Amino acid sequence: MSEITDVFHNLDSSGDLELLLNFNKPPAESRASDSDPKQTKQSLSGGYDATNLNQTLSTHAAGSLPASNGTEAHSPKAKTGRDACENKSPPSNEADSSGARPNVRFRVSSKHLILGSRYFKRMLEGPWLESTQLRSKGIAKITLEEQDVENFLILLDILHGYSNKVPQDMTLDRLVKFATLVDYYECDNAVHFFARSWLKMIESPSEFTEDAVKMLWVSWVFKHLETFSAMTQLAGRHSTGRIDVLDLPIPDRIVGKGSSY
Repeated sequence: MSEITDVFHNLDSSGDLELLLNFNKPPAESRASDSDPKQTKQSLSGGYDATNLNQTLSTHAAGSLPASNGTEAHSPKAKTGRDACENKSPPSNEADSSGARPNVRFRVSSKHLILGSRYFKRMLEGPWLESTQLRSKGIAKITLEEQDVENFLILLDILHGYSNKVPQDMTLDRLVKFATLVDYYECDNAVHFFARSWLKMIESPSEFTEDAVKMLWVSWVFKHLETFSAMTQLAGRHSTGRIDVLDLPIPDRIVGKGSSY
């Protein structure tokens, strides 16, 4: 059996950081724990009562969306930056990864990641192994469990300023996956311009279907108040009973308190 060669993406030839996506390592069941210092974002399954959305909408009708939990303080209790940054399972790829696959490596700039991503800022500026190695040796290597290579590369292209490599449009389903990455790595400000452009090209649903739930998710991640308000109003008018959030990590406070999950 021939050896599988890693796929390499060089986003900065003088970069001081290498990111490795290891596809041949059994994924952990969950990267969250009871002692995790950042137990704020929750991957929610099940449903929500549509009536709670009306309260959410009125609460935030003043012109702003609920703030991302990524800005909340958290205490350093872990030995590595990954332990401190990661509070939920990473966005997953639908492709079957049970067989051997080439790992994917990215040569990147830590400065660009720190500037554009709060996730990497905590990891690379905190008292963790990654930041210590970066300061002492001038270079570091981080293994991530990210599976969505295509969208992750787009995200890195944006963070490194390669706007010519960024697609001009996205389907709603792909935008949902990209929004999940943006939420996970906390880099909504860096992708703001592109996200607005993509959202303009997607027709908002007129009925409360699965597409409306998806639009609710992406409009919250990308802080698009007009679309967010329209989707919450749509849910309040047309949805009865529990709302299936499609296993998207929509925080409880977005769709209202008091729902079971």
